[in-house]
Amino acid sequence: MDLKLKEIGTIKPLEAKKPKKLKEEHLNFLKILMENPENCFLCLKDMKELLISHFNLEPDFCSLYTIYKALKFLKITHKKVIKFSEKRNSQKTKLQRKLTSRYLLSSINRSHQIVFIDEVSFNQNLSPLYGYAKTGKRCSIVRPFKSTNYSVIAATTSESLVALQIIKGLVKSQDFCGFFAKLNNYLSETNLGVMYS
Repeated sequence: MDLKLKEIGTIKPLEAKKPKKLKEEHLNFLKILMENPENCFLCLKDMKELLISHFNLEPDFCSLYTIYKALKFLKITHKKVIKFSEKRNSQKTKLQRKLTSRYLLSSINRSHQIVFIDEVSFNQNLSPLYGYAKTGKRCSIVRPFKSTNYSVIAATTSESLVALQIIKGLVKSQDFCGFFAKLNNYLSETNLGVMYS
């Protein structure tokens, strides 16, 4: 290892080798199988059974470890599932994004001040999930069994904070509508000072 490090200046990770028992057609089958998003929850046993059924092979043709090595060779890994809304990238949503972007750009070009509104929730007693402790000892802290959540609704421009409201608990639709009504009245009466409520 030291010699290799001196020769090339770095040590590359070992590349996965093709499983000896599986032919190219078997690997292609697994590749196509796993390219389908609907199959992302298949386990190694399921993949093995589908492979054996498709090629009419003997039940003990390969082991689960062989399937695992095949996936590694194909650079298919087991990872956390990320969920997306069905409408997130629909044609209608993409069109709405485009129209909204054009409207914002035209407003900026006409020197209109854009006010951005968002909300966030938090808990004052939140603590990190990981911490340091002596080996063999638990990493523990004392926290109340139940604590209160707070929410913040804020309105900002590209230059400053315009409005801020702190709410005990989660933001409900009537809270947001009330904040928006106050903000609208405030902006019509002032030159973008800071409103707190």
